[in-house]
Amino acid sequence: MGFGVERVGGHSFHKDGGVDVVAWPNVSEFPFLMAVQAKHHQSPQRKTGPSAVRELLGVVQGGPFNIGVLVTNTTFTPDAVWVAEHHPLLMRLRDIYAIKRWLQNGFLDEYDWCKIPEQIHICPGVVIQLPKSRRLLL
Repeated sequence: MGFGVERVGGHSFHKDGGVDVVAWPNVSEFPFLMAVQAKHHQSPQRKTGPSAVRELLGVVQGGPFNIGVLVTNTTFTPDAVWVAEHHPLLMRLRDIYAIKRWLQNGFLDEYDWCKIPEQIHICPGVVIQLPKSRRLLL
């Protein structure tokens, strides 16, 4: 995916500070640090809830990170999605469907671009319209 990574801790019983992986872009005009936390559930019916989102959000806000990515092998509860959506510049959620796309080399497809707004209000009276097609953004 174009990131350098460093695993934090060794396994489940080592301290990791709420971060499983630290990642950074290998090549970028704008370097940044990403905190990645993985949540694995034995049962596909079990969903990751808002407490995991809040914990990672706290790590991102209190540390040197620019963004947090919470990855689960199932899905997220509506409350977890709500918390993340209220912090879109700091938090991204990736579920089993994202993992399946990644395994098929679909790292940046239309699904990922759907979070880009159609317009941005810079200040009162200044609105920037953004192209809806990802081809125009690249």
